Amino acid sequence: MRWLRHRWPVIVWAAAIWMFSTSWFSAEHLAPFLVAVLHSLFPHASDHGIGQLHLAIRKSAHLVEYSIFSLLVLRALRGERRE
Repeated sequence: MRWLRHRWPVIVWAAAIWMFSTSWFSAEHLAPFLVAVLHSLFPHASDHGIGQLHLAIRKSAHLVEYSIFSLLVLRALRGERRE
């Protein structure tokens, strides 16, 4: 089971990405909550501006989640080596 030591975070994060890809986290389900939060943070912003910010947040989340995944894969492939 030593091989699992550096690989379990990759497996867990891949499961998290799978969960984030379900309909529970789709734009249709999260938009009402996120838009309400954005309206409370930026009360004078237009609906178009809030929509653009919502889109930017969702796309940034994809970038962050796959960046974390790639770093975890790199760590798993490196294993015990420190070079």
